Amino acid sequence: MSLKHEEIIQACRPILEELQSHRIGGECPFLIGYQIWHELKAIQDPICVTIVGASGSAEGKGGGSQDGPVKRIAQALGHCGDVETQYLDTQGITIDGVKPSGRHCGIFRLR
Repeated sequence: MSLKHEEIIQACRPILEELQSHRIGGECPFLIGYQIWHELKAIQDPICVTIVGASGSAEGKGGGSQDGPVKRIAQALGHCGDVETQYLDTQGITIDGVKPSGRHCGIFRLR
């Protein structure tokens, strides 16, 4: 199943736009790929079925695969000129019971 970055970006954009209204000290906060993936699942966005079909459903360390929804989201957003990407050291962090698979994960917000 083919999945283009643009499809993922289009699905993530409303989540990142909503984030714009939650400014802290004039700055828009960032979201990590795990938060975006969980939000997409919560709103039952059709992109979820497409992402899982293209990359499987593995999430985090011990998920059974190096590829998965969060990685696909991070790759797409990281290649989008409208999205600012920074990196978070995830050592010792657990998100909703999931340990990130790598030492660093991307954090994202609209520019």
